[in-house]
Amino acid sequence: MNADRTGALEDSEEPSLPAKVLRRIRNELAIEVVFVILCFVLAISLNGKVAIAVVVACLKFAIPDFVTAFLVWKHDSSRAHGIGVALLFMATGMARASQFAFAAGLLIACTVIPWLGAMGMGNIGAVGLGVGFVCAYGFLASIFPITFVAAAVSKFSKTKLHFASGLTKLRRIIDNAQNENKRKQVTLDVERSLGVLATASGISLAMCIIGLLFLIPQNAMGNAAVPLVLISGAILPFVWIPVFAILVSPASD
Repeated sequence: MNADRTGALEDSEEPSLPAKVLRRIRNELAIEVVFVILCFVLAISLNGKVAIAVVVACLKFAIPDFVTAFLVWKHDSSRAHGIGVALLFMATGMARASQFAFAAGLLIACTVIPWLGAMGMGNIGAVGLGVGFVCAYGFLASIFPITFVAAAVSKFSKTKLHFASGLTKLRRIIDNAQNENKRKQVTLDVERSLGVLATASGISLAMCIIGLLFLIPQNAMGNAAVPLVLISGAILPFVWIPVFAILVSPASD
């Protein structure tokens, strides 16, 4: 993967991966459409829990990054590098899905639900909204474990990860001659991509730690475990962000 740290994809620069790796797979759009349809079929089977379907359907926005992850894993000449970068694309996909999921949940809560009436089982917009937010929380919380495994792969294989999130966008337009100008505008910036993902991973770590509060028994809520969890959730992400960058960034070589 050829990443230009200055951001611009030069005219003479050719991606080091095979062209077929960068191209949008033929049935990718069909996969996204079918996935959304299945989510709403699920909503019907769950007695009309539309909010859950809308939130889960936001995973559709992660599919392009999942496809890129699969193609990188399949075609990268270095097994360790391919696995590590594929994991980072999966984490990017989950970050993208969590953004849309929380936005969709808030939109439903602030606009659709009040318009349909009071909260309760009679409000079809409110049904399943709580579970929908739990799903969105799960999307966000999954980023840290994925990036942690990627960092471990990088550390133990002694392989820095040349990850550029713009590769997904490039892959989706590279096979279309009409998108030649757009192709030149695609940014393949390793340093910025890893920085953004490190921040998302830190936020995810905070969510994972705070989630431990739900595992503490109610009769123990007054002991030292609760403040310890809260303090850890506030401090550890700021420790993890630079550690992650040091472990995986080629700039640290």
